[in-house]
Amino acid sequence: MYVKLYKKAAFVLGVLLAILIFNACELDDKYPITAPEQYTKNDVKSYADLFKVFWTVMNQRYSYFYEQKRKDGKDWDAIYNEYYPKFSALKTFGRSTDDKNEIDTDKVKALHYFIDIINPIIDRHFFVKIKVPLNRYQYGIFRFRGGMKEQHANSYMFSSKLGYIKNYLGNDTICQKYTAIPGVKNSNRSITYLMGSVKKNPDIYYLTYDSFSLYLSDLTKFMSSKFLNENNQNELGLRTRNIENNLLLERITDLTVRENVKVLTRDIQSKWEAFTIAPELNVFRTQCRQFRATEIVSDDLLEAARSAVINYDELPAYNEEATYATVLTPESRLYIDWFISEMGQYIGNERNINDFEKAVTAVIERAPFYQNLLNPLHKGTIKKLILDLRSNGGGAVKDLQFFIERLVTKSTIWSYERTKEGNGRFDYTPWIPQKTKPHELGGIPSNIPIAILTDNYSASMSEITVLLLKSQGNHVVSIGDYTYGATASITPNPADFNGGIVGSVADNWFYFYMPFSAVKDVNGEIIEGIGIKPDIYVAPPTDAEVTQMENAPDTFVDRVMEAAVNHLSSK
Repeated sequence: MYVKLYKKAAFVLGVLLAILIFNACELDDKYPITAPEQYTKNDVKSYADLFKVFWTVMNQRYSYFYEQKRKDGKDWDAIYNEYYPKFSALKTFGRSTDDKNEIDTDKVKALHYFIDIINPIIDRHFFVKIKVPLNRYQYGIFRFRGGMKEQHANSYMFSSKLGYIKNYLGNDTICQKYTAIPGVKNSNRSITYLMGSVKKNPDIYYLTYDSFSLYLSDLTKFMSSKFLNENNQNELGLRTRNIENNLLLERITDLTVRENVKVLTRDIQSKWEAFTIAPELNVFRTQCRQFRATEIVSDDLLEAARSAVINYDELPAYNEEATYATVLTPESRLYIDWFISEMGQYIGNERNINDFEKAVTAVIERAPFYQNLLNPLHKGTIKKLILDLRSNGGGAVKDLQFFIERLVTKSTIWSYERTKEGNGRFDYTPWIPQKTKPHELGGIPSNIPIAILTDNYSASMSEITVLLLKSQGNHVVSIGDYTYGATASITPNPADFNGGIVGSVADNWFYFYMPFSAVKDVNGEIIEGIGIKPDIYVAPPTDAEVTQMENAPDTFVDRVMEAAVNHLSSK
């Protein structure tokens, strides 16, 4: 009896396994599992191949397919079944034909197909560039993104705000721009911010910035080098004896030139040596250590930086040829070149004066941001805050730790995030709570009323900031228009998360910019492609208002700013 049942069960199970294996093989044939990085140009020989590679990469790496299906009612298999035959019908890809009209017709159809497929994608960080034939020998690169057919409302562009917002602010208004490298004006990484107290109510402090690059203001990264150790000495460094007994110096046959070169270089060396142990530099070192312990930019630190840099600027420029103009001859050049090289090694590497130069410049350059915003926030002297994130498209996650966490007083869940954990379309991890934490040194002592200004161009880190700060309580409100709806995370190493991709596929037939995660708010709502609803809605600027804010900033009335001031004044 038991044997018969066992054999019958085994037979049924074997049939089921055979069916499953057959179906799996059938699915693999239709939707092969090939890692995006493994595709080459040999995998793209037709429009059908072009679509299939695109579809497969999305099928493996896109993080919002479950929500995507709920939103537009069409799953990814239906997309394949509808569009693969359409792309297969386009025959001019890679074909030896000079019929431009035929090629153009196929190209236009392919572009329309991709637009129809990609426009409903809800991930607003996502975009893809696809190479499409223009003629027999040339190709065009076309960019597609989710929501590309949508019309966006007008915005309060940052450049326009710089023109008129100053009219709302008092005499303590500060507008600064600086780069990642202190003292360098032109760089790929920079931050521009505008801040000051509001004229109508000086208890309200206003801040806006062009992108989430406030971390460039962080002074701690410039104060961790060896120059802070006044006992840092190296006996191998340049000394007077290296000059006195130098063979290259002895090769200078003109004794007068030799003596003058020796005196000049010895004087340069001694002045730099004296600076490395000067009282002004030691005072600056001491103040830097105090800053690292408190993150308070004191007047003493700023004064120490200014005093140190005055002495530094008076030092002879050992690395400039003009310094040696009076003694430079063909015979002396070898020795002078040696001296410049040795001084660079001695000053830069052994005495770490290059690090000092960056630190002292950074303190002078970035002190206003600390003394007028970060330090008063920590001391509790700023009572209310307007954080204007309109037209701020996001930036570095580092800003959460450097700035946003300073406005946090308690640990709360502000969102949930998930990633892919396999190649299957719905192979997702569980939703993982994302928690806030207060800043270790410079946070606010207690909650203050905060108004966050948003519009349809507030994206990515701007939206993360809204979600994070609103989790702190009702003292935080958002005012303005819906945000953009781009909250998923980007990483340069998507393979670590089994989702997303940033880079070329199939030898540059594609360039994907696809986040590795999906995000929902604390209420379980997906805001991707929708945006965050403001607590106080203010309609976006009209065309006439956009023209006025650009051409007549002195008379422009910012309705969102007015609403924020009125709201905070009532608190």
